[in-house]
Amino acid sequence: VDCYSCGQQDLAFSWTDVVKQDIELDKIKGQLKKRENASSVDVIWAAGSAGFFSNEEDTSIELLNYKKILNFTFDISYLFSGKEVHFHLFSSAGGLFEGQTAVTSLNVAKPLRPYGWLKLRQEELVNQMSGIFNYTIYRPSTVYGYLPKGRLGIIAVMLSKSIKNQFIE
Repeated sequence: VDCYSCGQQDLAFSWTDVVKQDIELDKIKGQLKKRENASSVDVIWAAGSAGFFSNEEDTSIELLNYKKILNFTFDISYLFSGKEVHFHLFSSAGGLFEGQTAVTSLNVAKPLRPYGWLKLRQEELVNQMSGIFNYTIYRPSTVYGYLPKGRLGIIAVMLSKSIKNQFIE
């Protein structure tokens, strides 16, 4: 739903068609140009098509899409020169620190599978943009949520076991 008066508008972005992606990103830039009075622009990378069990081919495609969005954000930072452009990257603590326990800020990311390597590379690439635009990296883990036939997050496990009056291991 579009909300022109509040500055919100949903615009398409294809995950699979690179030709469409360029057209759609140009359209988004055009819409942003119309909002030159905006004090800031936030670009959020919170999804993608790759998941924890993705293979190298899937993660390489996702990395190309990510690079395209980083380049888009780079372009936007010049379009909105003098205004705040902020990139938000949702990474993955689980992917980066899989197999490690009691992870703190002192732990070094040591990915074990392609998804973790993808997340590490995404973080490295956005870190290279330091000084061009602001960014924040978020590293959520699978502490929330429920996936049928998938791994439960810790909160879902605790709720499920509590309802069944079972010991939480």
